[in-house]
Amino acid sequence: MPELPEVETIRRQLFKEVVGKKIKSVEIKLPKMVYFDGRRSDVKNFKKNLEGARVNKVGRAAKILIIELSNGYTLLIHLKLTGQLIYRARDGKINRGGHGWPPNSVPVPNKWTHMVIHFTDDSKLYFNDLRQFGYLKLIETKKVGEQKELKKLGPEPLDKNFTAEKFSEMLARRPKAKIKPLLLDQNFLSGVGNIYADESLFYAGVLPTRPAGELKPTEIRKLYQGIKTILQKSIAQGGTSSDTYVTLSGQKGGYEKYLKVYGREGEKCNPRTKRAEQSSYDGHPRTKRAGCGGIIKRIRLGSRSAHFCPKCQY
Repeated sequence: MPELPEVETIRRQLFKEVVGKKIKSVEIKLPKMVYFDGRRSDVKNFKKNLEGARVNKVGRAAKILIIELSNGYTLLIHLKLTGQLIYRARDGKINRGGHGWPPNSVPVPNKWTHMVIHFTDDSKLYFNDLRQFGYLKLIETKKVGEQKELKKLGPEPLDKNFTAEKFSEMLARRPKAKIKPLLLDQNFLSGVGNIYADESLFYAGVLPTRPAGELKPTEIRKLYQGIKTILQKSIAQGGTSSDTYVTLSGQKGGYEKYLKVYGREGEKCNPRTKRAEQSSYDGHPRTKRAGCGGIIKRIRLGSRSAHFCPKCQY
């Protein structure tokens, strides 16, 4: 599933393409994918309140895209595991973002296309979903904050109000929770998934199995710094395409080559000297640096996996 950097990348690209455009018509090809005011498959009202509206802004909360319209309604889009947004410009050029299937060689619309938004300038926005786990929800803008998937979200790690002190207080309230599963809990901290939890814990030198209450103040601050640093650098690279994710421009995210532990089971770890640690996060790919002698391990932790270096993380 795309994590915060991947969804933020798509948000920024979508913002450039659709803000200010007016929706001419909407096609719904699979009614169960859409919701209107909490009612599933209410195609009539879903279309009625999209058509004729203008796109005011494109926002994001955690892994959810939030498209605010001019008529007092807002469209929530969650790509989940296999969701895909495809933008076709008026000149016919196609850009795909999210899940990489179907590829550019498969014309749209196709059997995986569940919604099409036609803009008045003849450009189009398609929503595809191979496994149909994603959704499209149209709600009144004033009710956005009341939605259960948004209401329960933890703080955004890149929000200015998310401070090291706040993070320390949050961990203190969950002292027995293992740190890796805790970082994945969207009600605890929103937007962080498997990739960036592993990478942040490596940055901090903390084992994923450590209880949150056992982390020292220096480790908490280092983990806080790691979360922010790695998310920001991944956004700058367009996210990570370790699986099938692509940006709206159809390109793979560029952060994969900078990963230190995620997806590297059995490989040699990078060095952890002060000099090496500094160069590790200043834009140099891992492939250009020597190993520390440790071998990256992968374990099962709850329902997810965790990658770590047993020599660098304690």
